[in-house]
Amino acid sequence: MFSHSSLFVGPDSGPMHIAASTSTPIIALFGPNLPAYNAPWQAKSFVVEK
Repeated sequence: MFSHSSLFVGPDSGPMHIAASTSTPIIALFGPNLPAYNAPWQAKSFVVEK
C-alpha cells in the first residue's frame, strides 16, 4: 500500500516507519516524543513538532 502512495501524513507510529522503508515521502506529526530519536531517516521526510 505505501509503495503505491505519493505521500504519507500521520503521527509518529509504526505505519510511519513502514512508509519510510518504502521511500514514500512523509510528513510526520510529533507530540511529546523527540523527533531526533524517532523521526524517519530518509531525505523525503518533513517533521512537524508540538
